Amino acid sequence: ERLNASDANYVEIIHTNGGYAGIVEPIGHVDFYPNYGTHQPDCPIIGHFICSHSRSYIYFAESITTATGFWARQCGDYNDILNENCTTTNAVYAVMGGEPVKKKTRGIFWLSTNGESPFAQGRPSEWTK
Repeated sequence: ERLNASDANYVEIIHTNGGYAGIVEPIGHVDFYPNYGTHQPDCPIIGHFICSHSRSYIYFAESITTATGFWARQCGDYNDILNENCTTTNAVYAVMGGEPVKKKTRGIFWLSTNGESPFAQGRPSEWTK
């Protein structure tokens, strides 16, 4: 009925409109929450469900070709996503999408994107400290 971690050896989820047109709960081996996973930047108020929901495949398509990368920081748990608070000192990073797939990555990750293409922002400078 829906995608989940038992569907394959590695399931990567991109949550872009959770709680509205998409699922907000983590359901994969790795769950990425761009912009905390509910509303994507520069999506209009009217029609934001379709715009935000469709960003998942747009981000994934860009992740295959971008050299910049969609760098994400691991969150402590799902409550960090709900509270929009992924500021842990835990410095575990992952790149959303792309090739080759990093099948050993696990967890919940947060990242920011640009409001328009190119969406990938790369690795924030403050994450290199």
